[in-house]
Amino acid sequence: MNFMKKGIITFRFSAIVFIIINPFFVKGQIESPFNYGANSLGLGNAAVAADGHYAILYNQAGIAELDQLSFSFDAAQLFNNSGVSHFHAGMVIPTKKYGNFGLKIQNYGLEGYQYQNYAFTYARLIFKNFKIATTFNLYQFRIEDYGNTFVPNVDIGLISKYNEKLSFGAHIANPLPLNITEKNSFPTVFSLGIMYKISTLVHLNVDFEKNISQKENIKLGINYKIHPKLDLRAGINTYPGSFHFGFSIHLQQLNIHLGNAYHPILGNSSGIGIQYSM
Repeated sequence: MNFMKKGIITFRFSAIVFIIINPFFVKGQIESPFNYGANSLGLGNAAVAADGHYAILYNQAGIAELDQLSFSFDAAQLFNNSGVSHFHAGMVIPTKKYGNFGLKIQNYGLEGYQYQNYAFTYARLIFKNFKIATTFNLYQFRIEDYGNTFVPNVDIGLISKYNEKLSFGAHIANPLPLNITEKNSFPTVFSLGIMYKISTLVHLNVDFEKNISQKENIKLGINYKIHPKLDLRAGINTYPGSFHFGFSIHLQQLNIHLGNAYHPILGNSSGIGIQYSM
């Protein structure tokens, strides 16, 4: 039994390390269930068509119509407390004449294997119900005994509001064929999404995501406002078949988000986010 237990632990640790250092050896994406923060984790990260402060993490066009200065900090422990952590810090700066600006810093990895992302976003309402955003990213990869690598790239996002109930979103991450190493390029990821407000209490999000190096992923999430101060969430992903749930607490200018994702091999990942609007 001890031998089997050690084997399972070794396998999980090896899988985690592979996921983190994967971009240095194959054309893969840096995978983390917490890429979109605690707010979206409970929705299965289905959020491409959603507005709000946390759009700086998934489709930056969603910050274009915000009118309040806002801040957020999110933190997660991934894969059954394996030692892999993921942190986000974000800020949205609205202006009346020049559009809105966003700043993001994130750190992901474990000791010896980490990457940071420093991002600057400009988002603007172009036409009625049509928003666009561009994000300039600088990725820093650090691997023990390999040194540092810096890679610049961009994100482009669009959101169109069809009516009061239906919105569409599109996002492309890393469209430029930049290389991490001589043999490995940074992956391009396309996302399309729909958000449908079934009622004032229930919202449904459906995303289609395609990493050019991986199988397509369909994300489904549902948000139920059980109380004016409490939202309940649930979601699923078809690749790799993960299950998600979470909730949000709304306290005037302060929002607290908690989410959990279950990976069929690596186990649970849990995160918390705190967002404050001036």
